[in-house]
Amino acid sequence: MSEETAKSLLQLIGTGDTSLGKLAGEARRRSTLSEHLRNGLADPLGANLLHCNINNEATITLLAASPEWAARLRYEAPAILELAQQIEPEVIQVKVRVANVLLD
Repeated sequence: MSEETAKSLLQLIGTGDTSLGKLAGEARRRSTLSEHLRNGLADPLGANLLHCNINNEATITLLAASPEWAARLRYEAPAILELAQQIEPEVIQVKVRVANVLLD
C-alpha cells in the first residue's frame, strides 16, 4: 500500500462523511443516551440498564440485565421516555428487552 492511499484511523472515522464515521457517530449517540438514562434512574435500576438502541421509528429499546430488571424498567417507561426526550426529542416509545448474556 502506498503512502498516498494509506489513511489514518482518525481520517476514516473522524468525520461523519464516511461509513465508519457514520457508524462511530451512531455508537456515540447510543452510548450518550445510555449513560444519560443510567444517570437519570435511581440505583440499582440505572446500573441494570445495560445499553439502549434507537431505531428509525423513534423507539428506544433498552437492554436489561435480567428479566426482573426488565420488568422494573417497563414499569418506569414513562419516566424513561421523559429522560430520553431530553437529548433525543423525537423518541416516542420505549421497549425493554433482556440482554442475552453468557455466564461462565
